[in-house]
Amino acid sequence: MAGLDGGLAGILVEPVQGDGGMVFQPVSFMRLLSDFAKHEGAVFIDEEVQTGIGRSGKMWAIEHYDVTPDLVVSA
Repeated sequence: MAGLDGGLAGILVEPVQGDGGMVFQPVSFMRLLSDFAKHEGAVFIDEEVQTGIGRSGKMWAIEHYDVTPDLVVSA
């Protein structure tokens, strides 16, 4: 772990809460997280295990927001 400066490595988000009944996060919140990750030089990760592949009405739930993740996790 030598060389780590203690900064933020990444932010992992689930754009739609699957457990508890398909709860969409506010657009402003997702933009804030995306902008913060970029500002910090961190990876913005979109977790689409429950909500991807059309389950939210779009191919990826992150498409409901005006943000672009660095990585998408799907299963």
